[in-house]
Amino acid sequence: MKKLFFAVCLLMFASSSTASALSCGKARAVVTDAESAGKPYFTVAVTNANISKSYQFTIVNDFINVSCDNRPDGSLVFVIRHFCGGSGCSDLNFGIIDANSGEVILTPSDRYKGNAEKAKAIMGREIKPTGWRENNQEIYLRSAIELG
Repeated sequence: MKKLFFAVCLLMFASSSTASALSCGKARAVVTDAESAGKPYFTVAVTNANISKSYQFTIVNDFINVSCDNRPDGSLVFVIRHFCGGSGCSDLNFGIIDANSGEVILTPSDRYKGNAEKAKAIMGREIKPTGWRENNQEIYLRSAIELG
């Protein structure tokens, strides 16, 4: 009985980690929070049978949202929304990574203005903020690291 209790506690602790995974076709993205203020980056690791690549996003923007979506040509991409949540930052700052090749199609580079129009041109439609997917196939993290 003690072993069972220990195993359940261990599973509860493991599931509360700061890493989350999402599948997109045959690709998988694992999103992790920063290790420390000395290494202040979210990491998005994309893997499939052909690639294993990692991308870093600063935690100066406190939030990262990763989802899987289709482009107009049917190809699958990871859509990344990277934002700070404050009144001075845009909530519509996107990155787009091809799920098959790992190619970065768009970088979330404009913290204050966002890049929704560029994302819309690539995706062929407006990308809506977090929580719009019916199947909830998305990762949403807020960094636990406080930058001073």
